[in-house]
Amino acid sequence: MLSPVAGCSALPPNSGTKPQNTPNRRRHFISLLQNCKHNNQIPPIHAKIIRNHHHQDPFVVFELLRVCSNLNSIGYASKIFSHTQNPNVYLYTALIDGLVLSCYYTDGIHLYYQMINSSLVPDSYAVTSVLKACGCRLALKEGREVHSQVLKLGLSSNRSIRIKLIELYGKCGAFDDARQVFDEMPERDVVCWTAMIDGLVRNGESNRALEVFRNMQREDVMPNEVTIVCVLSACSELGALQLGRWVHSYMDKHGIELNHFVGGALINMYSRCGDIDEAQRVFEQMKEKNVITYNSIALLSACKIHGNLELAERVAKSLVACKNADSGTYILLSNAYSSSGKWKEAAEVRTNMREEGIEKEPGCSSIEVNNEIHEFLLGDLRHPQKEKIYKKLEELNQILRLEGYTPATEVVLHDIEKSEKEWALAIHSERLAICYGLISTKPLTTIRVVKNLRVCNDCHLTIKLISNITMRKIVVRDRNRFHHFENGVCSCGDYW
Repeated sequence: MLSPVAGCSALPPNSGTKPQNTPNRRRHFISLLQNCKHNNQIPPIHAKIIRNHHHQDPFVVFELLRVCSNLNSIGYASKIFSHTQNPNVYLYTALIDGLVLSCYYTDGIHLYYQMINSSLVPDSYAVTSVLKACGCRLALKEGREVHSQVLKLGLSSNRSIRIKLIELYGKCGAFDDARQVFDEMPERDVVCWTAMIDGLVRNGESNRALEVFRNMQREDVMPNEVTIVCVLSACSELGALQLGRWVHSYMDKHGIELNHFVGGALINMYSRCGDIDEAQRVFEQMKEKNVITYNSIALLSACKIHGNLELAERVAKSLVACKNADSGTYILLSNAYSSSGKWKEAAEVRTNMREEGIEKEPGCSSIEVNNEIHEFLLGDLRHPQKEKIYKKLEELNQILRLEGYTPATEVVLHDIEKSEKEWALAIHSERLAICYGLISTKPLTTIRVVKNLRVCNDCHLTIKLISNITMRKIVVRDRNRFHHFENGVCSCGDYW
């Protein structure tokens, strides 16, 4: 972000009492803030700023917002902003950027519109941040509105904005819009090509993604590791083992490092193509096994799908020993045991998880309806239309039973009644979001849901059936990938 401190004359002065010796005191406070290493250092400095009447100085407030965002104190930043008189575009942009970086995408979008409604003109940094938020929230309507503003403001030639537009449209499946932005770029570097490929892969358009990759090679644009990961993902989707092996050899030939990012994609590709032995070899060759980037989870998931419990245990134990296991690792292994009827082992995994102090991240799903983002948790009863949502849920459950659906209760805690297990699955957050989408949108409208965790097997099966029953296309973006459900089929081929 461009700091207004670097170009003071560009920043309009704020109203309010001007403190004595402003430039020197301002520099002093900015220096103190820039030297903060921990968020607990911020409040004492902020108190000094208030005592010296610099709490309305836009330069100081900007630095406060920036430091709060960097030190994971976005709530404190929001409070500072709310007490700032007549915040200018730089201050709005600082908080929008912080909210988006902290994954508060909905709040970032709302604040952007608040800035627009305050008759402030957004700069390229604000636009870039809000486009990222729209993409992460699959907020296509808002994204198009921002694109329209970009054209009016004369920012359409900005490279960063163009890339974010390609990413936005790609994530939302609006490939014609993405292609138009891409084709209008006078020069296309590897980042632009990769954004286009990534959008296609995320939405199950792997053949088209590989065609774009071939065009990229024809133009002699060298792929980077992100491109390689996208192409490997396309190979995974298509089961194209030979092409995947070619990409692997290309990596070796060009010295592309086998880090956790690329290694995870290789493991996923080999696993999905059925070559578990090669996936295991890649896993064992990797120096860094980082669960957050899913490399080991890909192999663990493959073991579960292919019924290789012995290998799943070895992978999980390796991660635990390296202190790299997160809640997803434990839960995936526990579910693998449960699916095989090994209840004692499944319970032990969850006990170990508690003993290690690792808490399961609560599932949260969101859906955009009429320009508003609605969020749901497991069994959520907060929504004003909860009665209609649960009525639709029960209606769907009855139809699903008539269709022969049997809940996959083996992944639920073993020591509760069967009916309770079925209900525990039925009230998962993504199902509540989908039900709200069904009662709030016109027939045949595509429903788009974002979930923070991996979709469980039972919900995946259920959503496939719901897409067929309701004749709706349902797009779910979970932690691993995009799922496009249509006519009872998912774009992931039941592998995720």
